[in-house]
Amino acid sequence: MVNLISHHLLVFVLALILNENQEIEKYFNLKGLTETGDDWQVTSVKVNDESGHIKLHQDKWLMYFLHWRPLTEEKKNLSIKYTQNLLLNFWGQAINFELNHIEEEMEINGHKAFFSEATFGKGSIYTRFIVWNCPQTNRQFVADCNINLRRGTPKEMLEVQKLITQTVCCHPQRT
Repeated sequence: MVNLISHHLLVFVLALILNENQEIEKYFNLKGLTETGDDWQVTSVKVNDESGHIKLHQDKWLMYFLHWRPLTEEKKNLSIKYTQNLLLNFWGQAINFELNHIEEEMEINGHKAFFSEATFGKGSIYTRFIVWNCPQTNRQFVADCNINLRRGTPKEMLEVQKLITQTVCCHPQRT
């Protein structure tokens, strides 16, 4: 897990479950990240038959985590309220979020997804949780998107993180 990232540094770390002979491009549209005009650099790619790790860098302060967990019966009914509750309780008492009451429904890889936004640290860190279920892989995904307003990261960078999330392929696409 990535700890706090220093000023003007983005390190996007994502653990991928890869099957034998599958390429990273099947999981991420890395070219899609450049649609905003910002320069992204792939700083490391480590892949084997069992797992993979991609690290990207951009000169902005934001953090992006992608979590997935088994899809249990109590996680199957997604809603804005579920997403808000998950955001407020995901990190336990370590982070005391305040909801902004900005929510939206969207789609990720053909699945209905919900997001909710909040702040912590007296409004200095802005967070968006995007949550969706993938019945094909029996997992719930949580994109945990964060920007640091106190350090001057533009709020528009949340939309970049939305683009990042829209590149996640939680299950193989039919062609």
